[in-house]
Amino acid sequence: MASMSFSGVVPSFAAGTNQTDETVTATAEPSASLQTSPSDEETSSAKSLDEVSEPTAESELAESSRDGSSSDIEAASDAPEAVDEDVAERQADVAVSPLSLDANGNSVVKTPTRTSTIIKVTKGDVRTAETTIASNFSTGARFQLYYVRWNGSIGDAVTEPWGTCQIEAGDNGICYFSVPNTNNGGANRTKFYIRELAPAAGSLAAQNYNVLSKFNTGANGSTESTYQYRTKTLTSNSTISMPADHDGALRTADASSGTWANSIKNPTLPVTCELGIKVALVFDLSGSVKNAGAADTLGNAGKGFVDALSGTNSSVALFSFGNTSPRAGTPNFPELRNIDSGTNSTRIKNDIQDYINSFSGEGYTSNGTNWDAGLWATAQNAKQYDLVVVLTDGNPTFSGIESTVGPGTSTYFRELEAAVFSANAVKAQGARIINVGIGEGLNADNNLAATSGPVKYSPGASLNTADYLNVGWEALKPLLEDFAKSISCQAGVTVTKKVKDLGGTTKVASGWTIDAATQTGNASLTPETSQQTNTDGEVKFDLGFSKPDGKETVQIAETQQNGYKL
Repeated sequence: MASMSFSGVVPSFAAGTNQTDETVTATAEPSASLQTSPSDEETSSAKSLDEVSEPTAESELAESSRDGSSSDIEAASDAPEAVDEDVAERQADVAVSPLSLDANGNSVVKTPTRTSTIIKVTKGDVRTAETTIASNFSTGARFQLYYVRWNGSIGDAVTEPWGTCQIEAGDNGICYFSVPNTNNGGANRTKFYIRELAPAAGSLAAQNYNVLSKFNTGANGSTESTYQYRTKTLTSNSTISMPADHDGALRTADASSGTWANSIKNPTLPVTCELGIKVALVFDLSGSVKNAGAADTLGNAGKGFVDALSGTNSSVALFSFGNTSPRAGTPNFPELRNIDSGTNSTRIKNDIQDYINSFSGEGYTSNGTNWDAGLWATAQNAKQYDLVVVLTDGNPTFSGIESTVGPGTSTYFRELEAAVFSANAVKAQGARIINVGIGEGLNADNNLAATSGPVKYSPGASLNTADYLNVGWEALKPLLEDFAKSISCQAGVTVTKKVKDLGGTTKVASGWTIDAATQTGNASLTPETSQQTNTDGEVKFDLGFSKPDGKETVQIAETQQNGYKL
């Protein structure tokens, strides 16, 4: 894939009348850096979201206070249990049950006793149906318990072996903690926080997961929240299922889908210059786009992307989302259409314009933002696509496919977890996701990374070295055009001309003649003639390469104007 652009500044200084030519040498180099794609070498059985929220023996017991102080611990008595039966129960469980490992590598029995509690943490990755999340790559995932301070905040990590668990093959994506001394008066009859650790080295989880540590939650993503959950007060002879928001009763950012999420690693794009690329453009058509007065800007950016792919033998599919996908009043176009075939380019751009026109169409109502639905719709055909580009101006406020849930005005863990599972369903089929967050002041970096990958775009990066970016509305169209050029093994060279007047003020200069010439012949140059700098002092040249790792040196020369010298 080609890098985005080269920017050079050619300075001149006001003085005299000497005319000189200046030469700037630049290297435009397409990037073909790769990362390991997710492996399918080991798969465990799928886990339904409904299965992880079964009632537990503790559900009718009173909880401790939010800060877990001892004065608020409930006085419920635990059922008596004979010691010999307890031992027999443990021995039977060791023989037949899938077992997690503790910090010492010892197996953890998954049955509670009269003095212990089992915490089951359900891990998932790829959505396989509306309410079914598989745990394909969970083996080796690790979790840690933390004590709760008097004020309810997270305390120190539990250093005893039972404070850490690791999912093993056969655990069906569940990590088991066996917490001792949770009987009446026991030292651990309290609450705990749970966080995910880095996976075991060399494990399936380590090969495929990006561990998520933070999300942007609340209204407009204004709160950066650590991805963690707090249990209710543990009571012996009981099993509790996590993740769950036991404190907030599904009314806070901690509202959970019932399955702990991880982003699987973003696949790499095919490295080729000849075959074209298959792209799905996914448009956020929520009410905030209209409210920002940016609908036309979004449409023009999408159409500019299509135009920039012209002549590359590339194909495009289109998706929309609001509360659901497609957003009400708009269709999805999941089948790929080759831009260079017949009238397809015009038809695709007309369909994008229809998306924009729908904001003022009959029956339009403002929608929220459901990343989950948009990504899941895309996943139904993701095997056809090389690249999925998601254009969104806000954080998800809804989740769900046929039946949606969510506050509509705020972002919870639940909406983000669901979006991650659907994004993983896209990536598991080999399609790379690039998330484009649009608009000034968008607080979404953690969330954009969660549904694509951890690397934020910086100038010069390729589509194989960046996973997400934030961009203002006005910069969206040129950015997408640069993306399209990089897809087709092109690199942009941008030269900015600046002058300094006699008073020492530097400013951009229009109307200067700039020439460019390739030096090695490894790339074609467009245009081949000289150009005049525009009102921004810029001229742009495009380099076309025949191979993804091609390199070219470009010589830049200006024609000096009277009244200036170098």
